[in-house]
Amino acid sequence: MKKSVKLRDFLNLAGIADEDNETQYKNFEKTVTKALKNVFGKDPAKDAAKNVAKDASAAVLNAEDPKTKLKNELDDLKKDYENNKEHTFGGVTIKDYEPKKFDGKTDEEIKKETTDKYEPALSREKEDLKAKNNVSIRKLAEEITKAENDKKDKLAKLNSDYADEYETVKNAMVKRGLGRSSIFNGAAEGLENALETGKASVREDAEDKKRTLRQNIADANDELYRKIKNLDAETAEKIKAEIEKATEKRDAEKAKVDEYNRVQKEKYDAQIKASEANGVKYDEKLTKEYAAYYGSKFKALYKYYTGLGEKAAEQAAKDKAFIIENLDEDGYNTLLRYLK
Repeated sequence: MKKSVKLRDFLNLAGIADEDNETQYKNFEKTVTKALKNVFGKDPAKDAAKNVAKDASAAVLNAEDPKTKLKNELDDLKKDYENNKEHTFGGVTIKDYEPKKFDGKTDEEIKKETTDKYEPALSREKEDLKAKNNVSIRKLAEEITKAENDKKDKLAKLNSDYADEYETVKNAMVKRGLGRSSIFNGAAEGLENALETGKASVREDAEDKKRTLRQNIADANDELYRKIKNLDAETAEKIKAEIEKATEKRDAEKAKVDEYNRVQKEKYDAQIKASEANGVKYDEKLTKEYAAYYGSKFKALYKYYTGLGEKAAEQAAKDKAFIIENLDEDGYNTLLRYLK
């Protein structure tokens, strides 16, 4: 049969007796002192001189008003309690279950980290390929310009040679009295035909050369495209393989952490089960450590408000939210009963 835990049981564990409204501060101090000594192994009386000296020194160094000092004291008590990682319940000391956090990288982080690793080298290789291609293209373009210039030079020479030949033939025919003869006309026509044939050949050769050079430029650009495409594919494969490797490693590490947490949780649950042997369900607020923490807070609040004299209960009522925040509703009501 499960036992129920009442406020009186908890306050007694904390060293706070739920007595009648006539209880005086002195009796309360005795109750707390005795409870702390018996339950928690502390005897405030032995440390009284030290505490008085310490409080006097702190008062000089710390010019805070009583309410601020109270809040600071409560904050310190809270920090001390939260730093405690063990709780005693039902005679069993239980180490708090704190699962180990796995701080491995997410899939997105692994992908970005791996991609960023390869991206600079990939960009450099692409730029190198483009630079080399640009050099080749520039040389081919210069060859096209040269072919055009060569064509112009050859055509000019053909015209010059034709003019020289024409004058030579004309002068020879005139000397022989054939300047207006059909023989001269035939010779001139032959020179002109040879000129046009020569020009056509020069133009055709130039166009063939330029056509070849333009095809070479197109081929170079196609080759650049293929090289970049292959480079992207190769890099993508490397990135994929490294992502898979990093992900497998991450998953294996996470599995170890999960297994560790599982084992620790089983141990923790077993301790909880053992601590519940007396029939009371485990609750951190029912542990020895929380009782000490709660009792210290109650004592600090009680001491502060009794120090206000006749206005103690009135001020406590005004500070209800503050007191409940540090104790609870039942704790507030109990404190108020002591102050009236």
